[in-house]
Amino acid sequence: MKEKFIKGTKIILINGFSLFIFLIFVDRLIPLITKQKSGTERYANIREHNPFSSYIVESDTTKVYINTDENGFILGNIKPIIQGIDYIFLGGSTTECFYVDEDKRFPFLSIQLFNKLNNEKFYGFNAGFGGSNLYHSYIILITKLLDLKPKNIVLMNAVNDYSYLRNFGTYFKGGKSILNKNENSIYSIFKKSKDLLFPNLYRSLRSIFKISQLGLIPGGPDISSKNEFSNEKNLIQYSKALDLFIETCRIYNINLILMTQFNNLQNLSSKQLTEYRLFNQEIRRKANSKNLSLIDLDSLVPKNFETMYDGIHLTNKGSLLVSEIISDHLSSLK
Repeated sequence: MKEKFIKGTKIILINGFSLFIFLIFVDRLIPLITKQKSGTERYANIREHNPFSSYIVESDTTKVYINTDENGFILGNIKPIIQGIDYIFLGGSTTECFYVDEDKRFPFLSIQLFNKLNNEKFYGFNAGFGGSNLYHSYIILITKLLDLKPKNIVLMNAVNDYSYLRNFGTYFKGGKSILNKNENSIYSIFKKSKDLLFPNLYRSLRSIFKISQLGLIPGGPDISSKNEFSNEKNLIQYSKALDLFIETCRIYNINLILMTQFNNLQNLSSKQLTEYRLFNQEIRRKANSKNLSLIDLDSLVPKNFETMYDGIHLTNKGSLLVSEIISDHLSSLK
């Protein structure tokens, strides 16, 4: 009886999956057969974690937990007990802190330390997402955060902007362009099927294959391209994106705190390192000219492998240090 039930269940699942794939193909074939053209679907690239996600990744001998709330923000090891958002951190994988322990990710831990120093009950929400640049953070701002009315935004975007603009010369082209096309191809059909049926497959593989080269780390900057666009023009684009973010926050009465990006980029050439440093310098310049609070992590975090396990991603020890720096800075503003 048990074997018949298992066999019957398998048949149902296989037939159900086959029907699902068949319907996708039929849906794509109908416009061709009827000679209709529905046009190309396009959508803004909102880089976020799925709301109410909960999964585990392996980091050496440690199990790292990822849990998100209803907005897709990464939580710490305790859930918020307050309504509203007092502090939210935006950036790429260096903010996301994927391989840092749940209770040590600096967007969460820095506010916990701040609470202890100042007898407060705030919460630090983590909206970091691997590979995101400043324009991706801006899309999160206008599509999600403005409606949530956060009091403080802590922004750290530099290295992904430098590497992306160096490769493509613009935020509007390339694999992580802010505008994506929904192309009807065999690849897209199977990708959609994978995303629907196995949404955590990539995250699982990401934790198994621990790639150490900076340009190959999921969410890390791709510095392997032979393209070399004008860094002066790239810096101008980055500066304008910063202005856009700053002025939007000002219009909506959001207190914006800028952070330069810590790094240990030993694999960059002297030319690339000089170019990249100008992006952090632009953050300092904007903070000064716009009268914004600045946390200069580039200057304050030691550039070694104790604080960062590669060129840009924090270790637990590094995240603790950054948390203390942020907490002290926020306390000094009171």
